[in-house]
Amino acid sequence: MATERTASPDDQTPAASPVSEENRRKAFELYEKGYYAFDVENGPNRLKKAISLYDQALALDPNCYQAYTGKGIAVAFMGDLDEALRLLDRAIAIRSDYGFAYYNRGLALKYHGRFDEALVWFERSLTYDPDNAWTYFGMAAIYDAKGNTSACLDNLAKAIAIMPYCKVTAREKIEEDFRHVKALPEFKKLIAE
Repeated sequence: MATERTASPDDQTPAASPVSEENRRKAFELYEKGYYAFDVENGPNRLKKAISLYDQALALDPNCYQAYTGKGIAVAFMGDLDEALRLLDRAIAIRSDYGFAYYNRGLALKYHGRFDEALVWFERSLTYDPDNAWTYFGMAAIYDAKGNTSACLDNLAKAIAIMPYCKVTAREKIEEDFRHVKALPEFKKLIAE
């Protein structure tokens, strides 16, 4: 899954909302708990738990772009792409340089099979966060699905160079994300321990 560089509640634009610093801090803490539930926890209710925490964050700070970003991808994974894109667009409207929102928009589109659109958003993500290994990983998976072996392997190599742990995830998701290249010696070499 995606990991995000640590942000802070102060990462909002100064005039983003008229909420108190205390509410902004609490909202950010709730966002972090939601992100943990989404990205780390297992179980059938992890998405609902994450969404509930994101909603609590947004109740405290309606401009908590991090919570819109997290809720957007969780909603996408629950099946509602239209609502997910609306939430992610809201995050981008609040903080247009927040690369993680662009990444999650690409991931939501990828998850729903809209590969060409996903690639556009992954590229936009790299504009703001050029070292996001998961963006390259997502692009590699799309290029595998599209049959572009060279682009798949190039992007996977970039992901692994930034974050070697991507090898583990590639091995775990070999059938889901790398069906077409899994037998290639170049792929096997990339994901070798």
